[in-house]
Amino acid sequence: MDKAAYFEQLRQKRRNDILDAAQDMILQQGMDDFNIQQLARKLDLSTVTLYKYFKNSEDIALALQERILETQKPPLPKLVSDCNPLTLFSDFHRVLYRDVLKNRERVTLLALFETYLRNKPHPTGERSAFWTYASQIRHFMEQLLEKAQSQGLIFGSVSTDDAFDFIMSLNVAFIRQIGLMEDECFKLEEKTIKRQIEQLLDLFLLYLKTGGTTP
Repeated sequence: MDKAAYFEQLRQKRRNDILDAAQDMILQQGMDDFNIQQLARKLDLSTVTLYKYFKNSEDIALALQERILETQKPPLPKLVSDCNPLTLFSDFHRVLYRDVLKNRERVTLLALFETYLRNKPHPTGERSAFWTYASQIRHFMEQLLEKAQSQGLIFGSVSTDDAFDFIMSLNVAFIRQIGLMEDECFKLEEKTIKRQIEQLLDLFLLYLKTGGTTP
């Protein structure tokens, strides 16, 4: 390894160490109380050194958000020709929520960043990290809905675009709520949340089969 590659490797390690420490602090005390000075003390670094890696708290939040989105990919199943698309739709959501509950700390961070960054300029132009994540699901979900529609399993005039937006709006709201729950409250309500996930799936299927009209 040449000298330049070695020093870049050291730089990336230091950057990841900073992000790991920042993540722990944010989970413990939230974004409002998080600042560069406290982070520097925790890492036993000078603020001058820290500013070589990140400009401010917002820069750290965006870097953590990007790291989560890069590693937390949607659990997309393979869409095979002989599958029942509505069964696959339900199975996908169960796996998605199982992943959300297993990695709730990451969901909490994304929810905290969303609130913190709400009034700040977003370089990507996305509504939030949750919608960035949802955009990775759109193509798969629209294919699934089109297949269900071609088989007569859902209401004929349902627009796949509208259906996706409706379904993901409710998913994003519910996932955000899960992320922002206090740990003690989450532990007490976990069984209820799992029941609510099944109720949400029932609502989605009802909407798809009736087009949102009264049967």
